[in-house]
Amino acid sequence: MLLPLEAVPNFSEGRDAAVVRAIGRALAERAELLDVHTDPDHNRSVFTLVAGDREIVDALLGGIACARDRIDLRGHAGVHPRIGAADVVPIVPVRPGDAERARAAARELARRVGSELGLPVFLYADVGEGRGPAFFRRGGTDELQRRIDAGELAPDFGPDRLDPAAA
Repeated sequence: MLLPLEAVPNFSEGRDAAVVRAIGRALAERAELLDVHTDPDHNRSVFTLVAGDREIVDALLGGIACARDRIDLRGHAGVHPRIGAADVVPIVPVRPGDAERARAAARELARRVGSELGLPVFLYADVGEGRGPAFFRRGGTDELQRRIDAGELAPDFGPDRLDPAAA
């Protein structure tokens, strides 16, 4: 029996309830939304959803598009470091034997975010080169863009320019 994949995307909004609800609706159009944890101090919300491989990618793409359109990081403040409106978007297997399915779905989502939404995507952990989110967050968005411009780092998918509002 093929179990669904789980995703736990973190979005950089934890204070504007209308934005959090809109992202939740976008995610729930193609997946089952299990939980939403919103933290105003960190100004982030963590969603938990499950769906089949194709559906989870579609749901996450919709959620990321919603976040890009509704979150402006130029005015963002919060305790937790972040690098994007959709900060991290892990896709995890429900059971260990489905790890490759989760990695394949993550790579497909990254490709689509880069090509369809025009946002730079950096793969991390076991989908990328083993680096964690802190590697990319170090120094904030200005430092990340400097590292890209200097050729020290390149997005795995999407453009070489950060979106000023959605990073």
